[in-house]
Amino acid sequence: MTDLTSTRPLRVTVVMTHPIQYFSPWFRWITECAPELALTVLYAAVPNAEQQGRGYGTAFQWDVPVLDGYRYEVCERPEGKAFTDDAFWGVDVPGVGEMIARTRPDVALVAGWHSAFQVRALLACRRRRIPTIYRGDSTLAMAPRGWRRGVWSVRTWLLLRLFRGWLSVGTQAHEYLRHFGIPEEKMASSPHSVDHAWFAERAAVGRKAGAGLAWRHAHGIPVDDFVVLFVGRLLEKKRPLDAVRAVARLSVPATLVLAGAGPARDEAVQEGKTLGVRIVAPGFVNQQELAVLYGGADVLLLPSMRETWGLVVNEALASGLPCVVSESVAAGIDLIQDGVNGWRVPVGDVGAIARALSSIQVGRAGGRFGVADCEATVLHRGFGEATAGLVSMCRMLSKAETRSMQSVVS
Repeated sequence: MTDLTSTRPLRVTVVMTHPIQYFSPWFRWITECAPELALTVLYAAVPNAEQQGRGYGTAFQWDVPVLDGYRYEVCERPEGKAFTDDAFWGVDVPGVGEMIARTRPDVALVAGWHSAFQVRALLACRRRRIPTIYRGDSTLAMAPRGWRRGVWSVRTWLLLRLFRGWLSVGTQAHEYLRHFGIPEEKMASSPHSVDHAWFAERAAVGRKAGAGLAWRHAHGIPVDDFVVLFVGRLLEKKRPLDAVRAVARLSVPATLVLAGAGPARDEAVQEGKTLGVRIVAPGFVNQQELAVLYGGADVLLLPSMRETWGLVVNEALASGLPCVVSESVAAGIDLIQDGVNGWRVPVGDVGAIARALSSIQVGRAGGRFGVADCEATVLHRGFGEATAGLVSMCRMLSKAETRSMQSVVS
């Protein structure tokens, strides 16, 4: 029997709940640049504007293509079944097994088990002897406290064993897999990435053409203000009040831009008024405008209580923007070099946040924390590196499956 990897591209079916702006550029990259793989992405649904905007504060569609440049299929969902990605049963397609089978995969990639759709896909692949790869960003910091921790640990240990291969997106994700007994030889690195070139190009245009300055002017931000940018849903766990209080301690004129929507918005804005902090809160900002914001800001601040990764850090660094992140932001461990492209600070330490922001303000005035310093960290954590890990894992599983089939025949 001949190894499949020597005769044709390996067919890989990626199972996802819905199109995500971070991943679609990677799928296009694989289609264009990885002849070793024949990719199909299987979506449970393509949400409409209202469904897409749930949790963002407004109905919207992404202003970048999320379905172009790669092969995809959308599952046949039960009639009248609403889509929501914030509940386990909110994404469920009973016929997902048949849909996967029709794509004839050699290997399937499933991000995890956080929806009924994903669990059905995992079980269907197991019944059909389709090797399945895990690629998620869960970390040990997600573990609940008290008696639930034991239940969570047992459940996680069992569910991870529904897979045959495991991809690590970063240091904390790697530690999570090792903690649950996944052997090193069955793991490969496939780092979380964004479209670096896209963000770098648009941020550079914004800086040179003054698009960032135009954005400041349109929102009443003085040209010389030090602009601190917060990007994300305004939730208590992301600690936007820490951002307000830290900016209040700066000794230079500054503006805090809260690019996002959420229940913590009004409290943050009110805190800004109380402390005399100039706050611009435009609500949800789509990708095209966000790229301009990265080019026009002076620093990204992400003080979250917990982030299993934090892809806005990738985006900001690719845009040449230094970052201040809490030590609970998983991306910071892999991407932030203290004093070079930003700082990592303890969660909730407003004084440390303010000192880090001040260091970046002074450093940028003196030529430090520059575009090249920021871009350097993410240049080697791009789609090429993410795909290399996927290719190596697919080959490993294909060879293992071939050996298993040969053993059965003999």
